[in-house]
Amino acid sequence: MKPVKAMMAGVALLVVGFLGAWQGDVVPVEYLDMVGMEPAYSCNAPMIKGNINAKNKLYHVPGGVYYDNMKLDPTKGERLFCTEAEAEAAGWTKSKR
Repeated sequence: MKPVKAMMAGVALLVVGFLGAWQGDVVPVEYLDMVGMEPAYSCNAPMIKGNINAKNKLYHVPGGVYYDNMKLDPTKGERLFCTEAEAEAAGWTKSKR
């Protein structure tokens, strides 16, 4: 990727990531890592994965059927949470599996 395109892609990712914070959600750790900032989670290692599909926002807990295969895509607004209460307060629903 050419340097200018790479820089533009990075800026776009930052804007999308911080829009989540503007809306009251947690900023995905991937964005914070990009700019050298520490995540502002309520814990040291958020383990709950928030996934967005065509119908809704689901969160997955460790041990869940889909948890290990779940890859977060921050460009879609997917993010991590520390507790189920945080995920639910942000409007996410627990996966039934």
